[in-house]
Amino acid sequence: MNGCTYLLNASGQMSIKCPKGKQIEWAALKCTVTIGEQGSLSTIKYQGVGGGKSELTVQTTVAKIKATVEAGCAMKPGEAEGRITTASFILTAETDNEAAEMANVWWE
Repeated sequence: MNGCTYLLNASGQMSIKCPKGKQIEWAALKCTVTIGEQGSLSTIKYQGVGGGKSELTVQTTVAKIKATVEAGCAMKPGEAEGRITTASFILTAETDNEAAEMANVWWE
């Protein structure tokens, strides 16, 4: 992930956020696929997992995630698009104070 994260917005949008100069690198079929920062991807719906409120399932297809496939591998090189269909996440948060301490977080 190279420090990149998925940002799930309360309004139902997903973004990919990365530190400056970084991107997600995914190795498959002797290839490297890179996914950079991008935002306002498809509308998503949330559903709780079990009885807690800090773990959730994202239900929907997040489509048109832009990626790049390197040349010289088994997949067609160049720009590509991917999608996430259903995924489970454990919510985490940091405070916005100077110490950036971890904080409890939940959804309702």
